[in-house]
Amino acid sequence: MHFEATPQVSVVTPSYNSADFLAQAIDSVKGQDYPKIQHLIIDGQSSDETLDILRTAKPPVEWISE
Repeated sequence: MHFEATPQVSVVTPSYNSADFLAQAIDSVKGQDYPKIQHLIIDGQSSDETLDILRTAKPPVEWISE
């Protein structure tokens, strides 16, 4: 069995009307020095500016709004 030396780590952030804090959360994950991070943000149909922030987010951020 072969194990990768540096496995990927996924950070999952739930979000609902969290525009006031979302950019800080994204920056916090991006600021980690671990080389293989996936940041998943799951939004619960926010009605504030959350989706605007998510639409401009760059990798490693991936998001869905349900």
